[in-house]
Amino acid sequence: GVIRRILAIVDRVSPYRMLAPDRQTWCDAGILAGTIARLQGVSRTELRRILNDALIFATARRFGHTVLTRNIVDFDLLHQLDPSGKVLFYRV
Repeated sequence: GVIRRILAIVDRVSPYRMLAPDRQTWCDAGILAGTIARLQGVSRTELRRILNDALIFATARRFGHTVLTRNIVDFDLLHQLDPSGKVLFYRV
């Protein structure tokens, strides 16, 4: 089914392929994370986690990639704030 097709695609990606965020991507991620922090009233620990997720989201958006994640809560919020990013959710 769908999971097998996704796994086949993921298996083809080189484990050494890395994307580095630039200064603008860091700024975009900070704005996204800060907006969520203010709207949701998150703790410092949660803010770090959300900043990491926002950085993944913003980096993928910059390169035109889709984020594949089970983290529906955080990435749905990020996508609502910035619909130009692409996210594909899955459940196991």
